[in-house]
Amino acid sequence: MADYHAQTEEISREGEGLKYLNFVHLAAMQAVVCLAMLYQFAKMSSGPLKPGVYLAEGTVKVVIGPVCERFRDVPFEFLKFLDRKTGESLTAVARNVAALLKSASAQAYKAIQKARAGAVAMASGVAKEVYVRCELVAERYAVAAWRSLNRLPLFPRVAQVLVHMAAYWAAKYNSEVGTAAGRGYAVAHYLPTVPIERITNVFLEDSEKARRERTAKAPDEAEELGGRQKAEIAKWFLANAPAGEIQYVAKDMRSILGDDAIYEMAAAEAYPVYNKAHLIALQMPDRSGDVLITAYGELDKNNYFDPRTAQVATVDHVKQVCTNVRPASDEELPSPYIEEFRSTLADELSKYVGETYPKGTCAVYCISGKDAEGPGADFEFVIVISATKYSPQNFCNGRWQSTWNVDFKDDLQFVEIKGKILVGSHYFEEGNVHLDAKNEFKDSTIFQSPEDCAASITNIICHHETEFMASLEASYVHLPDTTFKDLRRKLPVTRTLFPWHSTLQFSLTRDITRELEIGQ
Repeated sequence: MADYHAQTEEISREGEGLKYLNFVHLAAMQAVVCLAMLYQFAKMSSGPLKPGVYLAEGTVKVVIGPVCERFRDVPFEFLKFLDRKTGESLTAVARNVAALLKSASAQAYKAIQKARAGAVAMASGVAKEVYVRCELVAERYAVAAWRSLNRLPLFPRVAQVLVHMAAYWAAKYNSEVGTAAGRGYAVAHYLPTVPIERITNVFLEDSEKARRERTAKAPDEAEELGGRQKAEIAKWFLANAPAGEIQYVAKDMRSILGDDAIYEMAAAEAYPVYNKAHLIALQMPDRSGDVLITAYGELDKNNYFDPRTAQVATVDHVKQVCTNVRPASDEELPSPYIEEFRSTLADELSKYVGETYPKGTCAVYCISGKDAEGPGADFEFVIVISATKYSPQNFCNGRWQSTWNVDFKDDLQFVEIKGKILVGSHYFEEGNVHLDAKNEFKDSTIFQSPEDCAASITNIICHHETEFMASLEASYVHLPDTTFKDLRRKLPVTRTLFPWHSTLQFSLTRDITRELEIGQ
């Protein structure tokens, strides 16, 4: 590679005598350098062929080298000859047409200056018009893209952070450019600035336009909202009311709707859903007991089977009362063999529920194999336990629900038990706090006599429910030290630790009343 550079420098020194065709000499020199570099790269990248390449190169140097060395100066001498001829020709032409060229060039220069002034003015106008049009199009597409991105999940939160950051750095950049221009740095006059105010105005105008469109469409949409849509909205609120509070929600919904027909349509659909979801217990007219409103005992929309009394109760879902009862038919009752297991288990569970839940109700339903006449057949029970604690005067309501599937497998002499517990409470004094807890369990026992099976299953249920209750109580004990502490920072602006051990001394309502002197 050093040989090629040496040759190039030598040629460069020889080319100093050229007056008109020096550019040809320089072009030839660059071509030689490029070809040399290309050949060197190809030689180094030849891989397994590299020895052959070096051999061929050596052969060519030996054979052609002397010839090239002998005729090395011929191209340059020929170029010098052409350069001299070119000089003589230009000198002759210059003598004959010098005056003509001088006059023509002066006239051409004046014409070019006039044309240039007109072209600059025209080009400036066209460029300005194009810029304005492109700017409007770019703004329109930017706003459209921003609207589309804001429909993506989580993008508004990320954009809020990025926009503030971008605005900060853009303002800082503009400030630095202005400072540099004020100090006399010429390059600062050519640096573009970020049009923060223009961007802000564009997006503010878009937001205001969207708000006006929403405001204009709101009355039309309200008019288009028909009775069925209103009923569906009311149905959702009624069906999702907290335990023991549907009557308060119903009162508010009737007042908001202002249409009894729509309210009754929503209530007729929502109340059955609510009653079955909360496993409410309704007292029978003859005071023989309570019937649970559950899907396991549902015969049709308004009739529910009570396995304890062997009766079918007709209920009014909206009024939440039992209006009539009738004896269950033979088709609705299980066989005597199944009934012996069911009734024995129900009696045992009634004792447990009566001791554990002050306002609890339980029922045992046969959902599979109720027609079995003797041993050898599989059957399945569902145990439903429902307990409530309503205390609206203390701003607190709660419910306990547990459902246990008991599968008797006669061939394996095995009883499989699967359970699910749901606990919900609502506290609404000076706030709105919901607690929802649930857990699932699985256990088993052996297939025994009705009495032994009943005792074993009841003990298993008692064990799991007691454990779950103990876990809830333990979590309540540690609630101030864990959950409540995570709801706020450990040191407020006063730099004083919050007394979690004595939170009853604080009352937001009392403090606000005292500060604002309400009622004084």
